Amino acid sequence: MRDDFEDPSDVKGFYEPAYFDGGDMTLQEYCDQLGWPVAELARRAGIDWRTADRAVKGEPISARAARDIAQALSAATGHRVNVGDIVGLNFS
Repeated sequence: MRDDFEDPSDVKGFYEPAYFDGGDMTLQEYCDQLGWPVAELARRAGIDWRTADRAVKGEPISARAARDIAQALSAATGHRVNVGDIVGLNFS
């Protein structure tokens, strides 16, 4: 860990799950808050990068991919995130 800052929240991507600002957020907003590029979202959700990119853009993805994304967000935030909680997530 670097010691050139005092507060661990200064580290990009650091968050305290109890204080995570979830709810009524787009997938891009979740990724921004977590400090995740699309490739990291894809890796953590176990989906193809192109699928993650489509999801962030609001393009259609499978219900399974949407569930995998929600599970990855839940694990990262420490809060349950359902597919219906992600504003603009387009799945069928």
